[in-house]
Amino acid sequence: MASNRNEHLRYRYGICLNDSCEKCKSKEAQQIPARKDLVCESCGKPLRECPPPKSFVQKYGKYIGIGVAAVVIIGGIATYCLLPSKNGGSAETHVADSIVDSISEAMNDSLRAKAYADSVKIAKADSILLVAENAKDEVKPQTTPAQPKPQTSASSSSSHRLSYGTWNGGMKNGQPHGNGTMTYSTSRTIDSRDPKGRVAQPGEYIVGEWDNGHLVQGRWFKNDGSKEAVIIGKVG
Repeated sequence: MASNRNEHLRYRYGICLNDSCEKCKSKEAQQIPARKDLVCESCGKPLRECPPPKSFVQKYGKYIGIGVAAVVIIGGIATYCLLPSKNGGSAETHVADSIVDSISEAMNDSLRAKAYADSVKIAKADSILLVAENAKDEVKPQTTPAQPKPQTSASSSSSHRLSYGTWNGGMKNGQPHGNGTMTYSTSRTIDSRDPKGRVAQPGEYIVGEWDNGHLVQGRWFKNDGSKEAVIIGKVG
């Protein structure tokens, strides 16, 4: 280190920046005495000062050390393999056996891991099937609610066609009377006494009680699937 510092004090180093100069093309670090101007020896142009170039040992010392260490390690392994084993057979044979045992153990570990993974997959599949079966048992089949059967009067259950629909039930003085079902074929107010003035549409029907042509009470089944209770009361 002291010699490098002394050399740095006695010399300066620079790189030529003149593109037409051979020293610039070779990127050579020129050594200039410290007391002289830092100019190129070839073209006389100013040099850009740079650190002194590395010695061979500085450049390649690390690689030389690695190579020496590798040679020592390889030589030690070779010597060990050539020595006879205490228990009979060469050390090389024992090294080979050790490698084979390691490979076999690794293969066994791989097979055990695969078998475990397969068992986990089977357990998951069985669990999914069990859940599906339980869910299937819990789901009750949906049935369409039964529509109420038309109620007819005890005295008659015949069908009568009217100007605004069909009446299934008893008749009195030519008018619907008693319990029955009125199915409308045209738009019609369900009863002239209805304070709400509700109108039944074609295809809708009312199951209930009539009194001499007037609706007393019943259940109105509409085309949109909804139902409505209707209570008007008896005449007079």
